[in-house]
Amino acid sequence: MNVLLAATIASLCLQGGLQHAREALAAGDYHAAWELGSAEPAVLDRCRSRAEILYRAGDPSAAMREARAGLEVEPGQLELLYYASGAAIWMEDGPSALDYSARFLRAAKAMDEGDSEAKRAWLDAARDFSSRSSDVSERNESLRRAEARLRSVAFVVVALWSLALVLVVRAQGRSSKPVS
Repeated sequence: MNVLLAATIASLCLQGGLQHAREALAAGDYHAAWELGSAEPAVLDRCRSRAEILYRAGDPSAAMREARAGLEVEPGQLELLYYASGAAIWMEDGPSALDYSARFLRAAKAMDEGDSEAKRAWLDAARDFSSRSSDVSERNESLRRAEARLRSVAFVVVALWSLALVLVVRAQGRSSKPVS
């Protein structure tokens, strides 16, 4: 990394790197956003920044990994629960989606009433994710049942085909004229 970029990143981190990382991300500069977010001294801020960048970049698996790491530090952190829930829904991981969206909804409900507009926005997002998580879980269960039915039908077809093959082989093995 060149010296100018390193100096810029260091100075921006001292001025509030997380906000600058978000600004870089908003401008579409994922590399600068990643560097700024990764330079955060607090583990929670670093994980939150990385989860946001990875989520926006379209990598739900990596966003989930970063969100989980941050949630180990602070299990009720709203933004990390948002990214974990969203990533689980995106990857159609029903159990994780249900778990994270339930935690997200509880955390949003527990928010201070100080900023009622922000609380309302978080609650709306949490309720939406909760609904979408239920849909994912139901779809996964439906697919599981369909797969079980398909396996049963396939087993019956293979068994009938095998029986037919045995009967054909037996019928060909018998002759109407005995050998003397």
